[in-house]
Amino acid sequence: MHISAATPISALIETGAHDLHGHYLTIPDLLTETSTGEIAGLIAPRPQLICVGLDDPLTPPQAIHRAFIHTHSAYEAVDAANAVTLLEEAGVEHRETPSMRRAVLGFLAHHLS
Repeated sequence: MHISAATPISALIETGAHDLHGHYLTIPDLLTETSTGEIAGLIAPRPQLICVGLDDPLTPPQAIHRAFIHTHSAYEAVDAANAVTLLEEAGVEHRETPSMRRAVLGFLAHHLS
């Protein structure tokens, strides 16, 4: 699961949002090898939930969508497109919301029962 953290560093660099993140997000030479979206796709076909606020300066919508395209493609490649879910909330910055919490709890109850 991802909450407010599904964005490729390349898109953050392009938008200038990389300076809003700490050093923990940096892996030397990662951009020459892969992307955040491709890494997230590596767990396909296992279930995955991604929750983001569309007004989050740390994860701009264009960056989220770029990552999700790669993640979703990995799921499609193993015929599991329904196993990955992107929950986007307008007007939400870098935080968990009650509806995200409900989605997470529902996801866990469904997949861990």
